[in-house]
Amino acid sequence: MAVKPTLSDLRNGIEEVCRDIMREAGNGEASNEVVLERVRRDFSDEIAKLSSQLENIALVKLLNEVSNRKGRIASGRAFPDLFGDYGNIPTQVTISRRIKKSTAELTIAEASLWLEAHTKQRDTAKHQAFRKMLEDLKSHQHFEDDTLATILERRRVSGQMELA
Repeated sequence: MAVKPTLSDLRNGIEEVCRDIMREAGNGEASNEVVLERVRRDFSDEIAKLSSQLENIALVKLLNEVSNRKGRIASGRAFPDLFGDYGNIPTQVTISRRIKKSTAELTIAEASLWLEAHTKQRDTAKHQAFRKMLEDLKSHQHFEDDTLATILERRRVSGQMELA
């Protein structure tokens, strides 16, 4: 009885193929196209048996890319960008393993937790826009369960902000 291949087996195979191609090239280079062509040829059975897992990996990667889009580029929106004044704000954030939430629906507490979890000491500028937005909105929060969208709208109505 044949042992069912694992993703680790396939990863190891890809690594080996990549090393082989780099060695064969003589210059330490290997294009994705060449590596994947050989992987598909040499590991077609493993790929077929792991196709469902590979598909899930690809779809999760695409979901994460979409979730990390910022501002107007998120979906070619025809409506005003809620976070337009702040710029580099993700449209969705991961609030726990495999769970995403619309940034507009976060509370100040949830947004603060996300920011804390995603701010590295050496990378303090990366989420500066998000940090500034939270600081600006805290004084407009009336209730613990106010969402960022509610607070931004409250702030806009009060005349302290216009939508982009």
